[in-house]
Amino acid sequence: MDDERVHLITLETTDNILLDALFYEPHRKPEKNRYGVVIVHGMGLNFYSSVSKYLPPYLVEKDYFCLSMNTRGHDIVSISRSFKDKYGSAWELLNDSVYDIDAAMAFLKEKNIEKVVLVGHSLGALKISIYASKSTNVLLKGIIICSPARSMKLLLTLWTGANYEEIYNRAKHLVEESKGDILVTVSRNWPYILSARTCLQYLEDEDNTNLFKILPKVKCPTLFVLTKDESRHQNDLMSAVSKDFPCTTTVIENADHFFSTCQDELGAAIVSWLEHTIFYERP
Repeated sequence: MDDERVHLITLETTDNILLDALFYEPHRKPEKNRYGVVIVHGMGLNFYSSVSKYLPPYLVEKDYFCLSMNTRGHDIVSISRSFKDKYGSAWELLNDSVYDIDAAMAFLKEKNIEKVVLVGHSLGALKISIYASKSTNVLLKGIIICSPARSMKLLLTLWTGANYEEIYNRAKHLVEESKGDILVTVSRNWPYILSARTCLQYLEDEDNTNLFKILPKVKCPTLFVLTKDESRHQNDLMSAVSKDFPCTTTVIENADHFFSTCQDELGAAIVSWLEHTIFYERP
C-alpha cells in the first residue's frame, strides 16, 4: 500500500488511556457513502499482527476506510507511557473495551465516516459483542465475529484441569485482599498469564465473558466467520442472536484459528456480507 494512505494515530479513551492504531484510507476517497471498518485483535495480540495486519489492505482496495486498533488488552503485558499503569491481556477486564472502541468510533466520526462495522477476531469477538450489546452509537451498523472465543470460563476450565479449584480460590483470595493485580499462572502449558482480577472475571462474570450470554443483547446485524472445526457451534451461535436482526454464518473449510492460509477467503467473505447486508446502497 502507498504510505500516504496509512496513518499511525493515537486514540484517547474517555478514561484517559492512549491507544495506538493504524488508519487506512482507500485510494478513492468518496465524498458520500464513506463507510468504515474497525478491526479488534485477539488475546495478547495488537493492531499490527494476524487478522489486524492483513485484513485492512484487502478492505481499502474495496474502498472502505479501515481502522486497526489496539485495545488496552494489547500484547500480554504492556505499560502506560507514564510507566505508572499496567495493561495488556494479563490485566484487562473485557467490559473496559467499550471505552476503547468508543474512542475508535469517535475518531471515525471526526473523519466523516457515516457507517461503521466492527470486526473482532478471537477474544476481540467478545469485545465487539460487548460493545454492540451496550452501545447506542448510531454509527454502528453491524459486527463481524471471526473464530470467536465463546466462553472464557470454559477456556480456563479446560486449561486449569485438575487445578481449577486451586487457581480459582487463589484468584478470589488475592482480589479480596486488594491484590488483584498480582499475576496468576493458569497452566504451565498455556501461553498467557493473568492477573487475579482478570482471572476472577473470566471465571465469575459470564455476562461479560460468555458469548452466548452477550449475543442476545446485540442490536445490529451479525456475521459469523468460522473454521470447519468451529462449525459444530454454528446453530448454537445463530440461535443466541436476537431474531430482530439478520444473522449469517460463513464457514471457511481449510482455515486455522488465525485464517493464516485463507486470508483472501476471509476478506472475500467479509466484503460480500458488507456489500449485501450493510452497505448495499453503494454505487
